[in-house]
Amino acid sequence: MNSNKKIKKNLTCLKTGSKATIINSYFLNNTSYVKINILMKFQDTFIQVTKTLEEDELQNHFTFS
Repeated sequence: MNSNKKIKKNLTCLKTGSKATIINSYFLNNTSYVKINILMKFQDTFIQVTKTLEEDELQNHFTFS
């Protein structure tokens, strides 16, 4: 899948079940990376986490929903 088509896709974290969104995609040193915004709920508080992963590792941590 083209990296531009992945931006704004809804994801679900395999470990926590939290909702996530790809907010950026870029290429550096012959490796493609994606920046992900994760929205986690802890009791009555929402926590926002930003994480950067190699595009090849994306399917090991998230599912497309």
